[in-house]
Amino acid sequence: MNNKNIRIKEIINNLKEILKKDDLKNVQEILNNFVQALEFNDIKSINLLKEQIFDLEKNYIPQIPENKTISEKLKSNVLISTVGFQSEPVILTILILKPSIVYLLHSNDSLSFAEKIINDKEIKISNIEFKFKEIFEYNSVENYKIIKNILDEISKDKKIAIDLTGGGKMMVSSISLAAFYFHLPMVYLQSMKIGGLVIPFSEKLKLIENPFDYFGDVDLKLVEELFNSHFYDAAIKTCKNMENYIKDLATLKKIELLKELISVYREWDAFMHSKYCENFKREKPLLSERLKLIVNKFKKLNLVNCLPENIENNIIFLENLDKSFKNSLNIVDEYRIVDIYLCALRKGTEKQAKYDDGIARLYRCIEMCFTYKLKSLGLNDVSNPDYLELCKKLNINLNDLKNKFKEFSKKELITGEPLALDNQIYLLKSINQDDKMVKIYEDIKEEIKMRNRSILAHGTRPSTEEDWEKFKKKTIQIIKFTIGEERF
Repeated sequence: MNNKNIRIKEIINNLKEILKKDDLKNVQEILNNFVQALEFNDIKSINLLKEQIFDLEKNYIPQIPENKTISEKLKSNVLISTVGFQSEPVILTILILKPSIVYLLHSNDSLSFAEKIINDKEIKISNIEFKFKEIFEYNSVENYKIIKNILDEISKDKKIAIDLTGGGKMMVSSISLAAFYFHLPMVYLQSMKIGGLVIPFSEKLKLIENPFDYFGDVDLKLVEELFNSHFYDAAIKTCKNMENYIKDLATLKKIELLKELISVYREWDAFMHSKYCENFKREKPLLSERLKLIVNKFKKLNLVNCLPENIENNIIFLENLDKSFKNSLNIVDEYRIVDIYLCALRKGTEKQAKYDDGIARLYRCIEMCFTYKLKSLGLNDVSNPDYLELCKKLNINLNDLKNKFKEFSKKELITGEPLALDNQIYLLKSINQDDKMVKIYEDIKEEIKMRNRSILAHGTRPSTEEDWEKFKKKTIQIIKFTIGEERF
């Protein structure tokens, strides 16, 4: 038995469960005649036989189990098909998928075949809405634009499928590019061929895997960009969405690790490090501990290149934040000053442009710097200050201190009363009128007024990029003076 007869026998065996007895006998006879016509290269007989069998194909091809499975899986409301110089493959795909709307993408030369599709008797009774769109055989940019416009006009609740069985190479590559990019399912009507001619009843619809979806390359790049721009919530959400469609197991594992990594940075950005319960027991591992564990996982899977370049320095910094934690409301140390400063910088980036948010954090940096300075002089708690103890440590007279404070602030210095930022400045000035930090603060009174007019302070005026740059410049000076430029 030659190869042609083997193929015909395979097709017949596949049809036994589908075709009625008389139709099966008829199809078998036509297919045998088809093979004979191929052997004699009788083109006229071949075309006649294909025409005779096509009506049967339109009835039974949609019933083939593989084709039914694809149709039920996609449940497509809208089909977008490229049209070449054959109408039959597109007709069969339409009958298999049963969409309510079909876009026929045709070239100037294939318009007649698009018209032949809508005039097919089986198609005409299917109550499908057809839309013709001309595309170009050699202009991929224009084709992409046309396809993108089609997608924009389709209702968001519709399920779209792309059929690229027909059409020239440029037409197919254009629609494939759009389908891959917009994560749209693609189908192709595959068939057995002898001498380049399709064997009737061999057509089976195949679902084409999107390599971008399979490996997640496009969205992984997006996750990287979101992470580097400090949009941590959006990066995690993108990872979660990817888990719903990525099929490559190695990529899925990478996404799982990336979610863990980004979660640590998100919590760090939200100052959720060093978190303890009220009874001083940890709710979960410290961020520095979690980050170490995650880095080890990346190393085991040889994914070190996916980690931030400065990850080891991040761990060291987090460890110092964790070690310096105290179970109190107002924790002030050099690491937290710098931590809030860096968080402010993230808010003030060009991409985030949250200038009010950034300036509010810079203001908190300034508060912490002055609290840190007073603490270094001997005032341990600005929320409940003990000035007698402070005076003993500085070897100064308490009454002199109170008099100077009243002179500068026009207020009484009361033991136990919390010190706001302005009063911290007056206290420092009372201790040392030539204190350099006081001088710097007095230079930024306009910036402080500007901050007070912010919508995150006491006003309704949004902060601008110019405001942000001015405030940042002064804040850096105060921080460097507080902890030392080299240390900073």
